[in-house]
Amino acid sequence: MSRTNADTLSEQHKDEILAEIRAGQSVVVGVSRCHVLYSFSGGRWCREDFDEGRTEESELAESDLRSIIASSPSDFRRTLWAPWWRRFGEAFLRQDDVSARGFLEEMRVRRAPTEWLRILGAVLTWPETKPEPDLEQLIREEVQSTGLRSMMMDLAEWRTSESLGRRGMAVMDCLIEMIGPHPRCWEMRADFAQMAGDAVAELADLERELEATPPDAFWYPQVATRASELKRALSTG
Repeated sequence: MSRTNADTLSEQHKDEILAEIRAGQSVVVGVSRCHVLYSFSGGRWCREDFDEGRTEESELAESDLRSIIASSPSDFRRTLWAPWWRRFGEAFLRQDDVSARGFLEEMRVRRAPTEWLRILGAVLTWPETKPEPDLEQLIREEVQSTGLRSMMMDLAEWRTSESLGRRGMAVMDCLIEMIGPHPRCWEMRADFAQMAGDAVAELADLERELEATPPDAFWYPQVATRASELKRALSTG
């Protein structure tokens, strides 16, 4: 079967992947108990084969690794777009939306996973551009599954901070404007308010979530307990 355009990498993109590996980024192909690791160390391209605890190391020529990348582009694509995701995250969190839009486009060119890119793109262009119905549905699903929390944490490389909390609150405000109140939206905004150190906003959001949530919803008890504990802490603090 011939390879489709979606499965190919340009020579420029192969160069970018090799540059990332040369700079210290290793690439793992396979699963934990049986995988191959590609890296660059001591001026050499290296391949390490792991199989049920056994390790075999070998040296590669750059041309060999380039051929491997060309034959299995999906195994290396994250290495291609990950640097742009980091740059996007830094710009987005400092609210440099102009730079963030540019980095978002670079990720699209490198075929990064589309779900988060579509949501973040919608945030950056709201309210000038309204989301399509399928994007609205995607946002609802990510809100209710709390996947958006993971998205924001991944942008910050899983380091919490007050600035991440503030930006997360603003993102939730934007998404609530887009799709209206949705199950777990206020709970997630409360998570970011907690990160921002705003206990008053956190409690208000938790109470909004309780008002909008049927008592038999699986997340209701944990939200109720959290709100009760926080209310007690604020009253005694």
